[in-house]
Amino acid sequence: LIEERGHEGFSMRSLATEMGVFPATLYWHVGDRAKLLGLVEARWLGGIEMPATDDWGDWARSLARNYREHAHRHPNVARLVSVERARNPENIAIPDTVLRHLETAGLGDEIVHAYNAILA
Repeated sequence: LIEERGHEGFSMRSLATEMGVFPATLYWHVGDRAKLLGLVEARWLGGIEMPATDDWGDWARSLARNYREHAHRHPNVARLVSVERARNPENIAIPDTVLRHLETAGLGDEIVHAYNAILA
């Protein structure tokens, strides 16, 4: 639904209508809109291939390419995930992996700047 209509056409009500259920049913089974978007985000992030190299520079470039390719395949979901950024504690795969690689590279005090640059 998000890919088809974009984030402007996505709401709990529109999703419920598309599914042929009452909006209350979605709230009962999923929770609020933020939780639903967190699930969408988790599913979308799960489709990004994590690079296999140990070299942090190659790894960061590879991750950026993989992320960009995935965003181009799913532009409306990518836009929604980045604009609304549904914060969900389960969605830490990319940040956790980035920090682990930067720590291994020995960046020390510069790790915050490198982390922000990569995620931006």
